[in-house]
Amino acid sequence: MPCGWALLSWYRDWLRKIERAEQRRTAPVPKPDKSPRPVGRHRPDEKTPPVATARAPVRQPAAAVPAGEALVAPPPLLRYASEVPFALHLPEALAETLTAAHDSNGCQDLGAFRLRYEWTHLGLLQGFDELLCLPTLHGVDTYWYQIEAVRKVLKQFRGRVLLADEVGLGKTIEAGMVLKEYLLRGMVERVLILTPATLVGQWQEEMTTKFDVPFATSYDALLRQDPPAFWAQPRVIASLATARRPDHHAILVQQPYDLVIVDEAQHLKNRTTVNWKLVDALQKRFLLLLSATPVQNSLVELYNLLTLLKPGIFKTEKAFRASYMMSGKPRLPANRDRLRDLMRDVMIRNTRALVDIHLPLRHATTLRLEPTAEEAACYQELSRLVQEAHHRGSTQQRLALHHLLSAAGSTTATAAAALRRYIDANHVDAAWHTLHARYAALPQTGKEQALSTLLQRNPDEKKIVFVHHPRHAGAAGPLAGPGRHALCPV
Repeated sequence: MPCGWALLSWYRDWLRKIERAEQRRTAPVPKPDKSPRPVGRHRPDEKTPPVATARAPVRQPAAAVPAGEALVAPPPLLRYASEVPFALHLPEALAETLTAAHDSNGCQDLGAFRLRYEWTHLGLLQGFDELLCLPTLHGVDTYWYQIEAVRKVLKQFRGRVLLADEVGLGKTIEAGMVLKEYLLRGMVERVLILTPATLVGQWQEEMTTKFDVPFATSYDALLRQDPPAFWAQPRVIASLATARRPDHHAILVQQPYDLVIVDEAQHLKNRTTVNWKLVDALQKRFLLLLSATPVQNSLVELYNLLTLLKPGIFKTEKAFRASYMMSGKPRLPANRDRLRDLMRDVMIRNTRALVDIHLPLRHATTLRLEPTAEEAACYQELSRLVQEAHHRGSTQQRLALHHLLSAAGSTTATAAAALRRYIDANHVDAAWHTLHARYAALPQTGKEQALSTLLQRNPDEKKIVFVHHPRHAGAAGPLAGPGRHALCPV
């Protein structure tokens, strides 16, 4: 029942008042009887004693009670357990109506003020057990574990938590539901979302289409024209790389935010970086950190994230190491039970095995491709030159040579560009220049041809291609032709 505890208290108070009034109204006044009452006896041969029949008390007018006789208290009313269903439906425009009435009459209309006060009170009584955001979502299939996660964020974690669900379980949806719930309840106005640069557009699209929450982004022209005006907007999605720039950093730390959301929060694992210092310096009430891999190399990374969520939870990093880390094994906890109890207070993590969600099957296939004759010849020549240069090169040059081999396995454009940079940075013989010319003259490689064929199949289906080299993404785009596909560097 909405507003359950408050209405129950009101209901009980009125029941007590009704009971007391009913007792006063029906309480009988005993009539004094001075004659002794005969005691009924029965003979032994009678099977059953006589039964006295009780008559209903007759209400008598109030009379003086003789001295020495005490009033007989009436029996209490019977109490029955009852459940009264109650639903409260208020018009959506009631708040505006009450506000307009109060503003027009000033402080003279006490009745309008009381109605407005009660309206606000009822709005605050709604508990977090019933999420207001669910009917407002568009095109979102919510799962039970997502709803439970949002409830925990609102009730248990009070808006400061690390969402660490496995990849594909909907951390973005959970963060959007928390944001929408806070907005509907009037608890949040200014929101900042920080993401990697490649995810800014995706976040803006999902917040707009699924949650009806428009955002300005760091791609807007206003950021370059007037940075203070851009950051003063109530809802902003920006890349971490943009926000951490010194000129923007100085403006951001002066802005008060109700809610800050950081996607791919593993970029905050090092507290000496500009990313961590920026998020730590922001003025924020609520903080959501999203990461499927909060710990990668050391448990100290976990310490840095927890310090953002709950400043002062540990005295020092040294104290955290002594309590939770094993010497010489930075990824192994010294006390798993204590660490698990600690994480329950700051982190929500759902796994596929735990939620038992049957996601669409994924079919993995490995394609083995044969290079063209000229492509194979160029790669063999490159391998020979790399081996010769590797013996007499420095450590930095060896890393560059390793990159050359990786680029040669990508596309011809990627290989030619990598060779050009290496030639310009080092003194090389004519064989390197000849090899660069051969790569620049190569047509499509076998890998490019196979990618083009795959992208042209089923043009109505959505496709996403992850590439290692950014130049590969630029070269593969024209190969796909028209279609619904996206190329993302990793």
